Amino acid sequence: MDSPKPKKRKTDKRESPRKICWLEETPTDIMLHIFSHVEPIDLLNLSSTNKNMRASLRAPEAKHMWVQARANVPDLPDLPPDMTEWVYAALVFQKRCQRCGRKSDLRVETAHIRIRLCVLCTKDCVICGRVASNLLQVGPSLLSLVPGYAPGGKNNVTHARYLRRSVMELYNERLAIQPPAELASFDKERHQYVQRLDKGADEIKQFLDGSRRRHQLSLQRENDAKRHEFVWRLRKLGYDSIDIDKVDIEYYVLVNWGRSLRFCCE
Repeated sequence: MDSPKPKKRKTDKRESPRKICWLEETPTDIMLHIFSHVEPIDLLNLSSTNKNMRASLRAPEAKHMWVQARANVPDLPDLPPDMTEWVYAALVFQKRCQRCGRKSDLRVETAHIRIRLCVLCTKDCVICGRVASNLLQVGPSLLSLVPGYAPGGKNNVTHARYLRRSVMELYNERLAIQPPAELASFDKERHQYVQRLDKGADEIKQFLDGSRRRHQLSLQRENDAKRHEFVWRLRKLGYDSIDIDKVDIEYYVLVNWGRSLRFCCE
């Protein structure tokens, strides 16, 4: 006698929920109205959500969104001629290394070398003026053809800093030009181009320094408000001035924490 065949389990044939691509399905007028209120860092973060969003926001058709986003940031310098909207937003607003992705604070040469780097990548990618002139196999006079940070002038090879990649690109471009007349014309045009970049870098540096100062002042005001509220609560609990003076409020977690004291305690 044949044994009964085991019953097959019924599989759930329900269709998986459809993925909604809101950037493609949202009406154009609504989408443009939303994007008219965002800043470049918002578009940059949005482009990191998935590949479709990244491709859409980096497409040439999305340029007007980036232009409007830059217009929403007061005193933000115009887009440099050697950067795309996405790269410019990452340089100015994203506090991460554009090479390895580590957390990167603002450095003094960031705007001039045209890239935000962490400490480790700076050691690998940034060279001093003496090394740069050796790579170019010429004197320091040609360093004026490379974007860089030179507080004492680009002839001061000791304190000048340059991106190694930019130096090698200039070396290869000059190596491909043989006639002396064309090389002289190239050097002249390149010098004028780098002067425009340096002028724009100074404006970007001023904007970044101003943003950092405003952020520090904002944090200081928040900490002062939390400090006063903390003292007020201690007095309300019955502590006098002598007891309060013994408390090291500056290093107290609730004072230096980013959120408000009312949010922490309630």
